[in-house]
Parts: sequence; structure tokens; C-alpha cells
Amino acid sequence: MIIKVDLNEFTPEKGSYVFSASSLDVVNRKNQYFNYHKRILEIIEKGKVKAVLTPLELGKLKNYVSEGKYHKIYSPIWCSKSSIVFYLGGNFSNLKAYSELYKLHLNHNIHLGDLSSVLVAIEYKLPLITDDYHHWSLQQNFHKIYNKRHEEEIANALIEKRKHKIFEMYTSQDFCKMLKC
Repeated sequence: MIIKVDLNEFTPEKGSYVFSASSLDVVNRKNQYFNYHKRILEIIEKGKVKAVLTPLELGKLKNYVSEGKYHKIYSPIWCSKSSIVFYLGGNFSNLKAYSELYKLHLNHNIHLGDLSSVLVAIEYKLPLITDDYHHWSLQQNFHKIYNKRHEEEIANALIEKRKHKIFEMYTSQDFCKMLKC
């Protein structure tokens, strides 16, 4: 089931992952990760993980697979009684990591839509599942932005000698291996 949530009211649940459109494309059979994308959709449909999606990523997904195929393939998954899909809406520019990612957008000629999933992953400290080469080429930048966004929390964790979350980013293949799906 799709749960529409405003960005400002979203509280991530355990087992939540941010998915980019590239990790959910089950139409492009030439994609090297095609079989993993099918497995990801299966585990979302069964409710084994909670998916977090942004409007921009869903728009890209509809563009990748066409409107008709989107409704045929994805609507049953999103509407499954077992699945939990958080659809985040609202003003992304209000998030603290936005300004840093916007600078990255300007400096690297990357589409701002490609950064919406990264923004949510950084802001809410959730793992990002993506096969998008734009994301992987900027991974080090994302780590720096994540550390800057959460620097106070990280510093406190280091002082108290306790573990702290780091920015996590996985390909669909790595994600499936991690979950043994």
C-alpha cells in the first residue's frame, strides 16, 4: 500500500530503504541488473522491506517504462496489502542537505531529479538502492554531504565512543545479496 507522507512529518521505520528509479526498472531487459530489479519488487510486494520513493523518482520510473506498463506492473505492487511504500511529498528545498546537493547539481550538471532520492537518503539516514551511474560517480560527494549534514551527531558519537550511522549506498545486486533474496 502507498502511504503518502509530507517530508516534514516523515519518520523512517526500521527496514526502510530509499529506491531510485534505476533500481526498479523491470522493463529494460538489457540492463545488467534486470533480474535483481525483479527480486527487489518481489520483496517490496511481500512486505519484507519498506520502500521510500520520491515524486521525481516515480516520474522517472514512469518515463523509463511508459505510463501503460507502469500501471500494469507497479500499481499491483504498490497496492498490495503486504507492501509498504512511503511516497514523500512536500518542499524538498526545506531539507537541510538540499543546499549542498543543489551546489552539486550546479557544479556537476546532474539533473536535480536524480538527487531527490539521495537527498531523502541523506536527510533521514536511510540506505539508498540505486544503479544510476550519476549516483555512483558522485558517491564520495554524497559521503561528504552526509557527514556535513550530521556532523554534530557523528561528533557526539565519537566522543561517547559509540557507533554512528554512515551513508549507505548499494547497487540492486549488492542489496539482493545483503538480503539474500
